[in-house]
Amino acid sequence: MNPLLIKIALVDDQRMFRDGVKALVSSFENIDIIHECSNGKEFLEQISSDLDMVLLDLEMPEFNGLETMEELHKTQSATKVIFVSQNQEPIMITRLMELGAKGYLTKDASSEELHRAILSVHQTGYYFNDLVSRSLLTKLANKEVVNPTFNYVEQLSNRECEVLQLICEEFTTKEIAEKLFLSPKTVENHRTRIMDKTGVRNTAGLVVFAIKNDLYDVG
Repeated sequence: MNPLLIKIALVDDQRMFRDGVKALVSSFENIDIIHECSNGKEFLEQISSDLDMVLLDLEMPEFNGLETMEELHKTQSATKVIFVSQNQEPIMITRLMELGAKGYLTKDASSEELHRAILSVHQTGYYFNDLVSRSLLTKLANKEVVNPTFNYVEQLSNRECEVLQLICEEFTTKEIAEKLFLSPKTVENHRTRIMDKTGVRNTAGLVVFAIKNDLYDVG
């Protein structure tokens, strides 16, 4: 049986950039761009329920990337957001990840990284490259950008720490299950308990928590 098609929207106000991304994606197997828009307003007007993710520019007229993601979340859409932008400011990237972005690429990213990011977000729900997982998250851990509030009421078990470390290393639920000789459902249960104990809302928060508490070394 062939893998399911990953359906993507491309939202960017630069026509030449859109054409370049479409040419790259056309070479990826089982990935297709089904919507192409020049701004967030146009995208929100034509988004379809079967859309898996959106490659979203940050700076655009008529609903920039941040405004578009906020509106998308208001509709409770399951569409995952990967930002593709020239902006490399850690504060902005931090804010976008905290608000629910699943990945962040710069516009000079290679075709291989774009492909890897799409597959990672589709399979694991997130993608951390060096820009996010090293530079940004290290700054978060050192309180240079933002100081997230975590729930320290309950201590993590040894097994939960193992699961957390593997999440930080970007292993999928299936891969974690195989490494720890657990069922995927058990791994997901551990993930849920870790999030409940730490009080974080997404995977980015889990990674920050792990770094701040010396449970994972990004170096």
